[in-house]
Amino acid sequence: MNLQEMIARSGMQKQKVASMKGITPETLSRHISGKIQLTRRDADEYGLILNCRPQEILFQIEPMPVVARWTINANKKFTLSWSANKRGEYPKMYLSAHHHQLSFAVHYDFTSKQLASTDIPMTPWWTPGKIDVVYGKGRINDKICKQSIMSLSYARTANGDLVFGYIYPTPTYGLYNVHLPQTITFGGMEEKKNLELDWACPVIASVMRPDLRSMEIVEPS
Repeated sequence: MNLQEMIARSGMQKQKVASMKGITPETLSRHISGKIQLTRRDADEYGLILNCRPQEILFQIEPMPVVARWTINANKKFTLSWSANKRGEYPKMYLSAHHHQLSFAVHYDFTSKQLASTDIPMTPWWTPGKIDVVYGKGRINDKICKQSIMSLSYARTANGDLVFGYIYPTPTYGLYNVHLPQTITFGGMEEKKNLELDWACPVIASVMRPDLRSMEIVEPS
């Protein structure tokens, strides 16, 4: 946990933090060392005292940006969209498991009830609340990551659109097809052809139960 680092960043004395928390300095020391495990309520209270998010106290690993989300639109179809707010800030996903430092996440942001109200086949890929973890080097460098070629990937077109599928180069230099097999899972999603792409990044993992992996998404404040 990052409690000691958050206290240091705040500039507050530990004795002052303990007093505001209503505990002894010895209990604070045990919280810092991990001898006493922090509860979520403890993290919330420390967050208020130290002016930081409770997730910054609970999780040691740097958060992963949640760049996009799948939702179900008014026509009861899946929609893939950017998740940044008007200031260009992305939600952050805090997690306890290690991940590549350039990775980003895509959130399947719909409920079981929403999915059941559609005529979309219920396959494991479309698990409500699922997280795709994506190798994000191409997004950082504005390049077509070589690992994305012929792999299931997320990509940004030159027009700024977000696309999803298997990336295939075309005979025309610099243009790509984004293919989805017409299976039960992806049936009805059209192949996109002859796209100019800014970047493409492959999916490296899908987490069906983020809650059981201590993964938590926090929207920008």
